Amino acid sequence: MIKRMRTAVEQFRAFRLRNWMVRHVRPRYLLYATAIVGGLLLRLAAESTTTPYWQGILINMGTGLLGAVVTYYLLDFLLQRFMNADGRSYEKLSYTDFAGQVKRSRTQVRILTTFLYPLTTHLDYEQERKELVGALNDVIRQQKEKIEVQILILDPTSEAAKQRNEERADDDIILRIQENLSEFQRLREEPYHRASFQHVNVKLFDRLPPLALFQSDDRASMAFYPRHMKISDAARFEFSMGSPLGKFMTKTFDNLWDDEKTKKLDDYISLALHIEHIDRENVIERRVHFVEDGPGVFYLLLRKDGDADTLALLTGDLQGLRIGIRRHGIVRPCTCSELSVSTQIVDLSRRKYGSFPYQNVVRVCTLPPAADV
Repeated sequence: MIKRMRTAVEQFRAFRLRNWMVRHVRPRYLLYATAIVGGLLLRLAAESTTTPYWQGILINMGTGLLGAVVTYYLLDFLLQRFMNADGRSYEKLSYTDFAGQVKRSRTQVRILTTFLYPLTTHLDYEQERKELVGALNDVIRQQKEKIEVQILILDPTSEAAKQRNEERADDDIILRIQENLSEFQRLREEPYHRASFQHVNVKLFDRLPPLALFQSDDRASMAFYPRHMKISDAARFEFSMGSPLGKFMTKTFDNLWDDEKTKKLDDYISLALHIEHIDRENVIERRVHFVEDGPGVFYLLLRKDGDADTLALLTGDLQGLRIGIRRHGIVRPCTCSELSVSTQIVDLSRRKYGSFPYQNVVRVCTLPPAADV
């Protein structure tokens, strides 16, 4: 009986002590004290003249206490951000679900990814292609004056694209990106989709971002780039764009979109020719399809039905004619020479544009700046 009474008294005292600590001792004071004790143990180990065994114990205890403090703050920071994000996780991205979100959008659609499988020739995504293209087409027709659609696709000529291609040995990633960009351009020119897809802003970025983003109005999902796996098969986290995480992703997207190395789709599809005569003031600007062959070397792909006059200017013998290429706001002078169509040029064109409807090819080489000549 006496033993039970003593146990009850001890439990009561322990209960009172815990209540007192909860009321009067704030967590940060305990963390401060733990950090101080950990620091003192490490200093004692550094100045101690005891045996290595006891020095090791002091170091382990000190680092353990400091590590506990750091871990607490990191977990508190990260968990708070994710709780504030009002989010939930998913095993993978559903293009069908995202198409449904796009169709219900009212102000903004943003995509940041290497490429979109539904806009490639991959046979497994035919239904998703109809749903995504239809959603973009419908939402722009309904909300043309209100909605902004921005899509960032990886530049297939960049080093980041080559790196991602090596990571994804299961598919030709560079070809898939080219198919994406060619499809966006085709949709811009197709009579049924032209009015809508002229308002789809597509740009090409040149470095692999830390995350992929799919956003519809205030809701978005993100995923890290997994090695040897489709980005759409990676685990995703959905969150509110008004959260701290959403603000971080907005800044990440804006930085890539506004980067001086990020190019417009038009600059990937066609090359701007700057044609002028030294004795005349007028300048002719023409855009033609092209493929690159190393730094400063381009093959201009010309069609009989639309580029005959451009071909005449490039290969004619008109004296005093100067030709340049406008890229990134700078005009570089160049030399031109007509070529016969080769297998290499046809292959490059089909990868980039999906076909080869051209009859003439002109090789253009940019000249170095005058100071370097």
